[in-house]
Order: sequence, then structure tokens, then C-alpha cells
Amino acid sequence: LMTNLVMKYDNVSLVGEHGAILTTTTVFTNTNTVPTLWIARSNCRVSGIEFRYSGWVSASLASMLSIGAPSGAFGQGSPISIGYSELYTGASSGVYNTYRGVQLQVIRGVTIEKVKILGAIMHGIAFSNTVGTRIIDCDIEQFRGTGIFGHITAKCEISGNRLSSSKDDGIYLQNPSGHLGGVWTPLMQADIAQCSIINNTISRVGAKGIGATAINGLVIAKNVINETRAQTIAAWDEVGEGCPSPTNVLITGNTCTECFGSYGAAADGYAYSTALTTGPYWAVDISGTNGFDVSANVIRYTTKGRDSSHRGIVGYKNVSNGTISSNTVIGFARNNVASETVAGAANVSVSGNVFECSADVFTRLLGIGAGCSNILVSSNVFSSSANSAASAAAVYAGLNSGSYISGNVFSLPGTLVAYGNDSPVTYFLKNGNYKNGVAI
Repeated sequence: LMTNLVMKYDNVSLVGEHGAILTTTTVFTNTNTVPTLWIARSNCRVSGIEFRYSGWVSASLASMLSIGAPSGAFGQGSPISIGYSELYTGASSGVYNTYRGVQLQVIRGVTIEKVKILGAIMHGIAFSNTVGTRIIDCDIEQFRGTGIFGHITAKCEISGNRLSSSKDDGIYLQNPSGHLGGVWTPLMQADIAQCSIINNTISRVGAKGIGATAINGLVIAKNVINETRAQTIAAWDEVGEGCPSPTNVLITGNTCTECFGSYGAAADGYAYSTALTTGPYWAVDISGTNGFDVSANVIRYTTKGRDSSHRGIVGYKNVSNGTISSNTVIGFARNNVASETVAGAANVSVSGNVFECSADVFTRLLGIGAGCSNILVSSNVFSSSANSAASAAAVYAGLNSGSYISGNVFSLPGTLVAYGNDSPVTYFLKNGNYKNGVAI
């Protein structure tokens, strides 16, 4: 039985052999404010260890979910916590605090690899005020919070991990700008850069599959994500937490299935009253992002129901200077380059995608927001069996939007029209498009 283990020196390794297991008590309380292992210094490594509660069985998850969230120090109730959220004794004091007998600092170069976590009262692995953290080839199951949670983090690598069965997100990197620049940490906004989330498998999560904010040079690639209650991938601005959008984002080669699936409802031991969440939510959400490439992703809506608030891609506001290309988006009656009612998208190319939905519901396979400028929609395939409705169309443009629609193929066996727009002023130029094999 192991609790309250602290790595308080640089260059320490904890390496397990032959299935080494660290266990903690099975009594779940929201006053459990310390992690099993706290890494408080740089260049440390943990490998080949399994963390679990003594006597843990799968049924323990429902019992754990029924209590409130822990409160107290950062990383509370997590099997592994790296660093600390607020380094100073007070906001902008510049004086480093001491926690559990260790003076706080920015933690650099920690590696967590081949670790197994079964059951976590809060996050599986939490890290804060870190640079160069690597979390590789880990298995994290049945956690109350987020599987891998980073807070104020730069140059991290999260790759090859397998996460399942959570109440919150699979992986989330949160970077509140109000903490930076000497307020609670010496790290600056310019430091929050170059993070990659690659080749992870995430399933059955009660919120987002992967989320990230405020990182310049974010890569989310080749992940397999199944059955998320909220967004499958969100590289966005989390306004409520003071986190700006990331910039220069690459989201590519991800496979996202059962988006907005019903996991996380009462049948799974959660307190949500509805089987499907209500939004509006986008499966891949890049709201507020400047500089992006969303390409070669497969995005499939849930087969377990339908809610009109759900969209496939790419967000509701202020996206600019990017490309959306070669994606396959299946089952979503609505997708957006910004919302039809929120201005701001500019300089966006939407090309070579497949948008397909067989449901006969209100449909805008691609909505172009009001006041958008320089939106190029080219060489896409739009397929829907929906019928005509007021303000519905395969491609629909809001007021005063500037867009060029060229070389697209529309397969619309119902009565849905190819183009629609809000009157009176929309700069909606069309050339070389085909509907059901006929030039339009």
C-alpha cells in the first residue's frame, strides 16, 4: 500500500519490473487532496508501474462517480501529479511557495511511460507548470476526471496512450492566460508552444475526447476516438476559464466515431438526465483559431440518436487563415465555417471533403457564417437525401458573406437545393458545380 510518494530531487527514476503495483485505499472521499505520486522536480522518469485502488473492481467506478469532486491542491486524488498550478505565495508575488516541504518550481523533462492506471478519484495523470513532459504508451481506465490533464504546459508529447471510461475528458491541455507572465508562474504566453497529441486511443468519455487551448503549434494527429459525450476534438477558446484559442493548429488523420454518443448518461452511473448531450456542439471544434489545417479526418455521428444541436465541423466563430481538406464527415446534417449568425471567418479553403447525411432533417451540410470573407469551397462532394425546407440547402451562406463555390458535386436525390443564402446581400459566386450529374 503506497500513498504520498514524493520525487523531491532531479533525475530520479521509478521503474517497475514484473508488474509492480502501487495501491491506495478504496475509500473514495472528496477530501483526498494528495496524489499517490507527486513529481516535484525535473528530469524524472516513471516506467512500468501500475496504480490502482486495493480491491478495485469495475463496479467501483459507479460508487466513485457518486461523490463530489475532490478539493484542495492541484492533482488532488490523481495517481500521478507533476508540478503545481500556482507557484507563488500570492498573485504576482514572485516568491515561490512551498508545498509538502518542497519549494515549487517549473518542472522540466519528465517522462511517464508504460504506466497502467485503473481507477482515479480525479485525473489519471495531471501536470502543471511543466515544459517538455512526455506521456507515452500508458493505459488509463475508469477515472472520474480527465485521463491526462495538462495545465500551463509547453512542448509536451502525449502519444500512444489508451484511455477509456471517464466522467470528463480523455486528454485536455488548459492554458489560462491570466496565470502567465509572473502572475502565478514565470512562464509567458510565448512559452506555451509545440505540443503534440498523437496515436492515442480514447473511448467512452463523458465529455471531450481531446481538448487544447492557447498553444502555438498544436498537433492532434492519428488518434482513434470513439463515443464522446461532447466534442471529439476541441482546439478552441475556453472563455469561461480564461483560455484563448490555439494558433497554427494541425488536426489530421484522426478517426472519430460515435461522436456525441450516449455514454455518460444515467445508465453509466452519471447524473446527466438525457441520453445525448445538447449543444450546440461541433465534433471537431476550432472556434477562435487563427492558422489551421484540418485534413484527412474521418468524423462519424453517433448511431444512438440525433439532436439538432450537433454539428460535424468546425466551430461557431472567428476561424481564420486555414484549410479544411480531404475530410469525410458522415451523418451530420449541419456543419459550419463559423455560425450562420456569428461573423468573423476569413481566408478559409474548404476543399476535397465528403459531407454526407442520409437523415431527412433540416440540413446545411456546409453553413458559411454571416459577414465571412474569402471563403473558397471547391471540389467537395455533398450528399443528402433530405427534402427542401425554409433556409435549408446543401451549402448555405449568411448575410454579407463572401464565398466562391467552384467544382463541387451535389448528390441530392430529395428536393433539397444545392445553394441557399440569407437576403439581401451575399457575395456568393458559383462556377462549375454539378447537381445529380447536371451543371448548375
